Amino acid sequence: MKAHIVCFHMHIEGPMDGIHTRAINMIPGFTYRILQYVDQAPMYNAYEVDCANVSMINSVHVYCFLSSQTFVRTALPAFMCPSDVGPAFAESSGVRWGGNYMGCIGWSRNRSTGSDNGMFGYETKTKMRDITNGTSSTMMLSEGVQRVTVPTGFSWGYPGCYWIGGAHGEVTFTAFETPNTSAADQNFLCKSTTDVNAPCVSNQIDKWNYARSKHVGGVHIGMADGAVRFISENIDRGTYRALATMSGDEVIGEF
Repeated sequence: MKAHIVCFHMHIEGPMDGIHTRAINMIPGFTYRILQYVDQAPMYNAYEVDCANVSMINSVHVYCFLSSQTFVRTALPAFMCPSDVGPAFAESSGVRWGGNYMGCIGWSRNRSTGSDNGMFGYETKTKMRDITNGTSSTMMLSEGVQRVTVPTGFSWGYPGCYWIGGAHGEVTFTAFETPNTSAADQNFLCKSTTDVNAPCVSNQIDKWNYARSKHVGGVHIGMADGAVRFISENIDRGTYRALATMSGDEVIGEF
């Protein structure tokens, strides 16, 4: 996870795309933006060739993510937590791999209002100068869980399905609830609804993911300054939500 933060610091000098959430778009997640920084330049170039003429905001991206394309089918260990079940896939046919790391949208659950205030908020392009709360007290990334290696059917919106797109919340988490919460994630189509430690409810209108992991007692969080912290699932909710905003001017104590 620390490597991902360093990659973002390298990329952030240019326009850093937030997570576009228009339902008509199949916008890619942040993953492909940093491929060239994790020794995956050929895969990054393959994406650029396929999608060079597609607008990041106004056009449909679904044809950039066909299951026949190599970069959609190739699992990258750099984006997976060793403690989870990965490499994991979105469909029973074993295509469209997924990872574990998600960007922080803030602590809002309504991803269409622009009220989230996280580093990966609704249609944002975040610069380091925008993090007025301080980089050491602002969450950038967290973990999500895959639940199962391969679902029995077709799934959309589960954490880390980077290549399907951002419209269904696959690449972000909300701090509305604390880590490893018993509250259910809401995915367009859940990958599994039987994991008692990571409940999920299919909901095609309201969609979100919470920070979760297979670690006992909490999750790893990547802060904007490059530090990786283990955050207890018993953290005060107000403190946790304050860590999710980048410019809320909250006073944050020890965590």
